[in-house]
Amino acid sequence: MGIRQAFDKPVVLIQEKGTPKIFDIAPLRYLEYSKEMKYHEVLESPKSLQEAIEATKAAEGDSGNINSIVKLMALSSPAIIPNLDNSNKEVLALDVMRSQMNDLKMMMEMMVHEGRKGISRRSSIAAIEYERIVNKLDKISSLKMDIEQADREYTKLMRDTEEIMMNCGGELDHRMFKYLMDKIYRQREEYFSTR
Repeated sequence: MGIRQAFDKPVVLIQEKGTPKIFDIAPLRYLEYSKEMKYHEVLESPKSLQEAIEATKAAEGDSGNINSIVKLMALSSPAIIPNLDNSNKEVLALDVMRSQMNDLKMMMEMMVHEGRKGISRRSSIAAIEYERIVNKLDKISSLKMDIEQADREYTKLMRDTEEIMMNCGGELDHRMFKYLMDKIYRQREEYFSTR
């Protein structure tokens, strides 16, 4: 949704009734649904969704596009994809690599800094959990399992990683689990793309 909003593409927002409005998109129009849908609501929902999509599509390009962050924030223009020739692609690839190297360098510096201060009990527990999840991730990639079983395993790992990441105390631990979450997601996508 963020990418569509940045490029000022039409978006239809859907939200469960009674849930709090998300602060950065609260001014936008959205379609509400009830999780306890009754039979007649189930029959009407596709019609309401179709009307919202058609209204949003019809408003596209108008000055009154109702779900346009660009217009809401009075930005001069939406994001654009730069036209890259081969030399620019190499520069972009180098910039991405440089950024990742800087992230790794910062992570290593934080690890060294944390190591000098002494490892707390909380950090050692985080390290044990990190190792457990990495071992499980390696095991999943080496096992032959069906798509559904693999999906369950990857989902469980992501859930475990997210829970630990949300509860870890230090910035270093949080960053390590964020990198691990990214690794799990990339490996999951790679696993499913080869099946």
